[in-house]
Amino acid sequence: MERNEHMENNTEHPAPEENFEALLNEEGASSLKEVKVGDRVRGRIVSVEEGDAFVDYGGRSEATIAASELRDDDGSERYKVGDEIEAIVAAADDGVLLTLSGRSTVLSGEMLREAFQTRIPVEGLVESINKGGFEVKVSGLRGFCPLSQIDSKYCETPSEFLGQKLSFRIIEWKDGGRSLVLSRRAVLEEQERQRREEVRAKIVEGAELDGVVKRIQSFGLFVDLGGVEGLVHVSEISHGRIDNPAQHFSADQKVRVKVLKVENLGQSNERISLSIRALLPDPWELEASRFHQGSVVRGRVVGLTNFGAFVELAPGLDGLIHLSALSRRRIAHASEVVSEGTEVEVEILEIDTDRRRIALSLKKPGEPTDAESAAAVTVGETVDCVVKNTKPYGVFVEFAKSDLRLSGLIPISETGEPRGANLNKRFPRGRRLQAEVIEVNDEGRIRLSMNMLRERREREGYETYKADRQPRRAGTSLSMFADVLEKVKRRAEDSPD
Repeated sequence: MERNEHMENNTEHPAPEENFEALLNEEGASSLKEVKVGDRVRGRIVSVEEGDAFVDYGGRSEATIAASELRDDDGSERYKVGDEIEAIVAAADDGVLLTLSGRSTVLSGEMLREAFQTRIPVEGLVESINKGGFEVKVSGLRGFCPLSQIDSKYCETPSEFLGQKLSFRIIEWKDGGRSLVLSRRAVLEEQERQRREEVRAKIVEGAELDGVVKRIQSFGLFVDLGGVEGLVHVSEISHGRIDNPAQHFSADQKVRVKVLKVENLGQSNERISLSIRALLPDPWELEASRFHQGSVVRGRVVGLTNFGAFVELAPGLDGLIHLSALSRRRIAHASEVVSEGTEVEVEILEIDTDRRRIALSLKKPGEPTDAESAAAVTVGETVDCVVKNTKPYGVFVEFAKSDLRLSGLIPISETGEPRGANLNKRFPRGRRLQAEVIEVNDEGRIRLSMNMLRERREREGYETYKADRQPRRAGTSLSMFADVLEKVKRRAEDSPD
């Protein structure tokens, strides 16, 4: 009894070796690749026999593909044994049949129907042109490709497609395949989409890619990376300053770029920022070594600010002339001394390689200081001025004296305007006026007054009136004097421009 029970137990529980073998078979079966019509697979060509080639793609058995698909149209070998290929599953019921984007010309009617349902491309021969399109022969059947579907762009010369074997997608299937409508455009757009996906997989920050300039704008270059466009901003074209990119690049020019930033890749608001400059040699490593503190060099003024002027010493190598180093006299803006685009001779005061800064000076040894220039001005004299700019506290003016250009301030209290008045409106930039010098300090700062000039002219007018007129009745005399004062006042306010 015990023996029988033991035998029964052995029957229900196979030996460990048998269990292990079953597990291996089960694992192997589960790891085999199952495919269906329309799937894309990758495999290696293991042999070619007569008209078929056999491909190991990881399935239960090898897939077959027509050997003719492995050759180019001229019959030359395109793929050989050992090569890897990517193909489309054309049939999967009785063995797996592959095709290279529908290159097979021996597809059965059932395969064509499956190609229509699964959107697999098929190969067709363009035989003739008729009204509105082309007649195409596909595996013995005649199909029609509309003119708008033969290419992804407008077809200008339909005759160029005659006699060509091309890949089409069946977009209409009627009457059991006797009426086919084909589209090559759908195949091209799908291929383009796949190419864009492959390109986007390479577009990551820091990647270096080859591209082609497609469009040139004042703000930069649009570069085609292979169906995907990115922008090289004008500031990322070169280490030097680029005013007009069209002067340096042309359409269809090949360029090497670095990806700086990627936003919303693959979406409608996709933005790809590129740089050409990032792949160019660093000008600080190439050029800075030839400049030395204390040397005098020439450069081009490339920027003006209220704190100084930027001078380009070499492409990508700029130095700054601070306001205090632009002139020995006090100025409010760099434009008072230099103009953008002009060449100047400067002295290098300091080179800071760590901070990448170069300090320059435009001071001329013989140029007088503010105090020396102001010494030519006398308190009480009248000067013709030009308004340079205004501040809430007064009006800054410029005037000439003994071949010198001097600057001064008319405080708001000396303009005749009330406190808080809009001086900008009353004294626009460039307006000419007259004022009297009322102060010159040790630092050469000059203060002027319109009020003092107006009052002095009124006094002079009164003295002139007394000297030129005989005594009259009091009422008449006062009335005429008031008239004279009013005329003098108006003449001071409307001083010559």
